[in-house]
Amino acid sequence: MKKAANLPILNRHDLIEYFAKKQNISFVEAEQTVKILLMQIFHHLQRGQRIELRGLGSFSAKRLPSYQGHHPKTGAAMMIPERMKLSFKASKNLLGLLNNKVVNAVTNAPGELQGS
Repeated sequence: MKKAANLPILNRHDLIEYFAKKQNISFVEAEQTVKILLMQIFHHLQRGQRIELRGLGSFSAKRLPSYQGHHPKTGAAMMIPERMKLSFKASKNLLGLLNNKVVNAVTNAPGELQGS
């Protein structure tokens, strides 16, 4: 795990490596599994569907319509194009874990997922 500003960062490579080790499969197999999972999440969000991962939270995408704005330097009017906005709502379990409270926790020990 790499560190930035004294905080550990779990990147995609680290996640794949951890998954491969825990499931006793090759890095390539784990990478393919993670890729399929993420692509399904991206695909459903692009279609405007909600993704709900029990114990983690829910992701939802909302289409924001175009609107007239102003250029910050010149003040000239300009059209801001339509875009998608992503929102994440943490589950009660995740919030409980972050706040050191037991709320039907899905973990056995800090940093270890159940069934690991």
